[in-house]
Amino acid sequence: MKRPTMRAVEPEPRLTGGRSRGIPGLIALMTVTVMVATTAGCSAPASSSEARVADPTPAPAPDPARTADLDAAQAMAAAFADHDVGAAAQYLAPDAELWDGWIRHWERDSAWSVEVAMEPCVEMTPTSWATEFTCPFAMHLMGSREVGAGPFLGNALTVRVADGKVLSAHRKMPSDTNGLAEHLDSVYAWLEANHPADVAFLGTDELAVAEDRWPGWLELWTQYLAEYIAATGES
Repeated sequence: MKRPTMRAVEPEPRLTGGRSRGIPGLIALMTVTVMVATTAGCSAPASSSEARVADPTPAPAPDPARTADLDAAQAMAAAFADHDVGAAAQYLAPDAELWDGWIRHWERDSAWSVEVAMEPCVEMTPTSWATEFTCPFAMHLMGSREVGAGPFLGNALTVRVADGKVLSAHRKMPSDTNGLAEHLDSVYAWLEANHPADVAFLGTDELAVAEDRWPGWLELWTQYLAEYIAATGES
């Protein structure tokens, strides 16, 4: 990108004496000399027109490619926060690489009442083929807000983008250090005490649940979390 140049300062106006001949010209010159001598030590205030300030350097025009990449990263982060698979699909490159089972995870997050508060995505050091963004977020889930736990901090969605399309997206959640693991333990302890027959099924990894049982898995989680909040939530 060509760096914009500052407009040159216009030169100050120069005063030029008129050309005179004979006595009138000599008298005029003597008059000027006397006036200068009698006003020595006094200086007239500078005219504002004599010191013109150059216009500020204009801001560089935004790079359309970088703007498109940032927009794609922000859109991916918004879709992640809303568990909106359809919205995310609009920005995915044909061979995009997301974490395994991301669609089921987003469906699970909806059943778990996951609330994601995204911060603006920040551009990291770009490579020759893509730009990486990190999108920090805080979260609540499984009634944590209602029972006085969370929010769980220190999470981030990392999105790699090229030509306005998402090439990859991965999330990082330090559950062992931000209080999330403790909250999950409390939810499972309540399930074991109140719905012991379903604990094994609900504890099954999302990707291991058979397709025909997946809707029931989601429904049970939604139902039991509502009961958990009603039984343990803060009044």
